[in-house]
Amino acid sequence: LEGTSIRYPAPPAGTRATRLTHTEQRRRPGLCSPRHWLRSSADGSLIGCLLKDDRGTAQFHVVPASGGPLRCLTDGSAGIASAFTWHPVRPWVTFIRGGVVTVLDAERGTRRQLTQVGPVGMDPLPLACVFSPSGDRIAFQRRIDGVNRVCIVAST
Repeated sequence: LEGTSIRYPAPPAGTRATRLTHTEQRRRPGLCSPRHWLRSSADGSLIGCLLKDDRGTAQFHVVPASGGPLRCLTDGSAGIASAFTWHPVRPWVTFIRGGVVTVLDAERGTRRQLTQVGPVGMDPLPLACVFSPSGDRIAFQRRIDGVNRVCIVAST
């Protein structure tokens, strides 16, 4: 696994890469902004990603880690505005959507808004929302008095 001064590190022998997403036939193929990292659900069964719908709006999708079709779990004109993270145990994802902190149940496809749209300039910033290690809270950022501040909201 280790590289040398003349050779890059390599995966272990026998490792096989498998392509999970096929978006080349879509009107807007490939992953999209906001910038995010692919992340799997706590049990490793689902991988979340952001892709644009036909209108060009970022939507949250999952694909089974074992392979299978992409499944879009959001819709509408309010696109995903931030990176996302998974709950440490439940099949939940959190992100900023429509100016509010949102939790999405990736199994049921249901969404809950955890914050309200606030006064102009007080909406959560379109930066990553992060579940606490216990999963009972979500950290996000707001700009208050010209400074980015970390805020917390209960996830349940």
